[in-house]
Amino acid sequence: MSVVDANSLLKFSNSQDLLQFLHFCIDEMVGKSKISMDSFNNEIELTKDELKKTKNYVQVLFTNLAHHKDFKIDLQDSIQEAIRNCFTIRKEDIENHVKYENIVNSGLLLVENFDWKLKWVIGSSSFATLCEPLVQIDFNCGGNGNIKENVNFEMTFEQVERMIEELEMMKTKIK
Repeated sequence: MSVVDANSLLKFSNSQDLLQFLHFCIDEMVGKSKISMDSFNNEIELTKDELKKTKNYVQVLFTNLAHHKDFKIDLQDSIQEAIRNCFTIRKEDIENHVKYENIVNSGLLLVENFDWKLKWVIGSSSFATLCEPLVQIDFNCGGNGNIKENVNFEMTFEQVERMIEELEMMKTKIK
């Protein structure tokens, strides 16, 4: 991260423009939207290249803050305060993005999307009169929004309940 990129933050005419820029940087980082010069109503004295470098600087800064809670920022006090306030507000989004990136960069697949259907089975080849509800679950797995694998399976209600219990136990262990 260069001093030039950090000093570009000083070119924002007021604190509202700076906060808007910081939130746009986070939105782009987590995949909600892209930054453009048109996104800002007031004049900002940044070229497109400076805007890109400053955006990258801010995104790396937020990523570092997510990794190291006591990360030192060597900037003007008002800018430090704006960055810390913005990080506090968007901390969950940033930390979730950092976790997601770490998992995807390690080569693992994540469940990107899922779908389920409730089916009522009234017979099968082995049982002529089988009356049983089943849940059909379809997981679309991938990384960085690219679906790479589909996982499909059926479960009884007892199996679904057991799966939910296991997921809840894993959730408590992660926290």
